[in-house]
Amino acid sequence: MYGQRTRGGFLEDIRQVQGVAVYQIWIAGFLTGVNQILPDTYDITGHGQFSDVYDWVSNHCAAHPDETFGAALLRYYQFAYPTRFQDHTEVGQ
Repeated sequence: MYGQRTRGGFLEDIRQVQGVAVYQIWIAGFLTGVNQILPDTYDITGHGQFSDVYDWVSNHCAAHPDETFGAALLRYYQFAYPTRFQDHTEVGQ
């Protein structure tokens, strides 16, 4: 359901405290899935923090309100992929 919300719908939803939590959980699940499925990806966020991802997605949604929230997460994946951690040895460097 939430992945199909327009980005504008996402922006409306996060104005409610409960809406923020739902989307944060959705983002966390997406990131976990990417990290688990891609064989050359240990952490798609690289040196970024969860708050950086949330801010990136929020800003992207504000700039493109007619596309879906799920599409915004795919755009984040494309953005972050080149700087991802490919294995655990990169953490803390």
